[in-house]
Amino acid sequence: MAMVASRAANSPPSQRLSRLAIVSSLSMLLFAPLAAAQPYQVIARTGSPTPFGDNAFYHQFLTNSLLELPRPRLAQQGPLCFYAVLAGPAVLPSDRLTVTRDNARTLDAVWRQGHDAPGLPPGVLFTGISRLTMNGQGDISFFSSLSGPDVVPGINDRGVWLASAIGTSLIIREGAPIALPGLPEASMSWLSNAQATDPGDFGSVVVTGDVDIADVGSGLEAIIVQTPAGLDVAMLAGTQLPDAPPSTFIFLTTPVVGPSGIGAYQCTLTGAGVETVTVNGITIVTDRALVAGFAPDFTTIARSGHHAPTEAPGVVFWTVWGGAARSALSRTGSIVFTASLAGPGVSTANWWGVWKHSRAGLSRIARLGATSPIPNTSYASFSLMSGATILAISNTDAVIHSALILGSGVTTSSNGVIVYDDGESRRIIARAGVDLPALPAGTRLQNSTFGPGVKIGPRGHAAIAAKLEGTAVTPATDVAILLWSPDAADPLRLICRKGDIIGDHRILTTSQTGADLQVNALGQITFSATVVRVDDPALIPRAAILAAAPGLPARILAVEGGSLPLAGEELQLRTLRMSADAALNDQGRVAFVVAAGPITTIDEAVILATVEPPTPPCPADHDASGTLDAADIFAFLSDWFAGDADFDLSGQTEVPDIFVYLSAWFAGCPS
Repeated sequence: MAMVASRAANSPPSQRLSRLAIVSSLSMLLFAPLAAAQPYQVIARTGSPTPFGDNAFYHQFLTNSLLELPRPRLAQQGPLCFYAVLAGPAVLPSDRLTVTRDNARTLDAVWRQGHDAPGLPPGVLFTGISRLTMNGQGDISFFSSLSGPDVVPGINDRGVWLASAIGTSLIIREGAPIALPGLPEASMSWLSNAQATDPGDFGSVVVTGDVDIADVGSGLEAIIVQTPAGLDVAMLAGTQLPDAPPSTFIFLTTPVVGPSGIGAYQCTLTGAGVETVTVNGITIVTDRALVAGFAPDFTTIARSGHHAPTEAPGVVFWTVWGGAARSALSRTGSIVFTASLAGPGVSTANWWGVWKHSRAGLSRIARLGATSPIPNTSYASFSLMSGATILAISNTDAVIHSALILGSGVTTSSNGVIVYDDGESRRIIARAGVDLPALPAGTRLQNSTFGPGVKIGPRGHAAIAAKLEGTAVTPATDVAILLWSPDAADPLRLICRKGDIIGDHRILTTSQTGADLQVNALGQITFSATVVRVDDPALIPRAAILAAAPGLPARILAVEGGSLPLAGEELQLRTLRMSADAALNDQGRVAFVVAAGPITTIDEAVILATVEPPTPPCPADHDASGTLDAADIFAFLSDWFAGDADFDLSGQTEVPDIFVYLSAWFAGCPS
């Protein structure tokens, strides 16, 4: 070994450099998990370049003059969009507000105030932006107001654009002609809404508004979608409802839009086919319907005054949308909705239910008076004591709903439940007013406030912010964050509560209504809290962003007064802000904005953080197998004899490398 060490030490510098390069490459490989995780990434920062031209740089991300800017939003598959104020020699107060999309570390210009609007004549400028939405892939739809030549307020001063990886394009403009297949000359007279959805047969944007159609009518309510060939009508007022008697026309309609597009329409009907019926002493107008499909092919899911297919003969739907009725869509296009009933055997004890409509047809999930998952109890209401009604459907078509129950042992303090129904079994996610394994004995979820803090993820995970009561609960410990995972052995788990110490900080306050509590498809969550440093005698409250995941405890991602470890720098945080929604995506990233350094300087940044901490590197795992065993020693010695095992990074492969490596091997991998 001395000969080898001597040979290595006396090798030509070029050979030593070559071996050092190999060792460096090996070290990079061993440390790759840490680098790939990128626990903190700066997307944009004060002074950094922009895609809006060489004479502009990013300046602020928190405020525009005295107005707060909207917070960054993340698409489920990764892309991020953020608002920013620019500065630079050519930037004016009238054109400094912008929206940027970050896509795979490429910054794309989406919108800039005071600059030409794509798709319109030169000189027609963007002036304001609103109704910004993102689909799962990061395509962005938005409204923008306009100014410039031939722009008439209230006539043609607004439009809808879509920003994607290939640029920003005009979808539709008020007052402008639009070509609609099968219809004569038309124009859009009024835009009311737009939403980006996942690309499919009907494109990425759903637009609602009023159209004027020659020889048909003016101010007709329409729902317009993209197709590969252009724009098309998904629904138009005056359309005959195909599976209804003649002269049953759709008068007004609101689309129920989910991630994959339009799942249904809430329709008001008119015409001779609409009538007033009396069912079991109740007068019902048959003018409300939930409808699915695209023009001209529609199917009625449920209609007021018409038979409910899952119920006994003579039982009809009463309220199918509006009022206390609720609905939700899955990514597969299935819709879950609540509705009321009337007819033989129907009373106030059993007149509401929950239904799901999917490719398999209509099925009833629950009905008042039916048995609940808790033995000897039945459903009494689908709204909780707090007034909250929870209704969601996962991407696997599992239905999650709230309920009040009655029966054996149930009191007004313990009748609130959240139910998970996947079609094969029904399970209780959480129940208020009773002991739960996730909480200390005698500590319970407070029934009267339970519900507003429940958030449902795309795959059925439930994040719960709730007020506590019971044994040893004080104002300093009376709010908890819990996480329910449908595939876990112990599905409901306490994440943290007020008063808990996490790292160097104690949780002072967190919202019992889950104001910004978010959960993704992996069951990861993020939320904000006010914390204090445990070693701070002044106990100065500081805003913090926390995160947790199935099987992992809560941790602080960022805290005011703390720092973020960036490459070659510790960013000292002064201010911290996160969006109340769309700040967490299905890749486990969290977006937020910060102000750093002293208050006398402007240093702001858009940050991406990772929910789960990166796996610590294990340099002793020499063969990178993921397991530390004897094979690593033999692999190391093989490299050492070849002169390529500079484990202590001294620049030379020599005897001390063996002892340093063996010390690391016996110490084991970091946990």
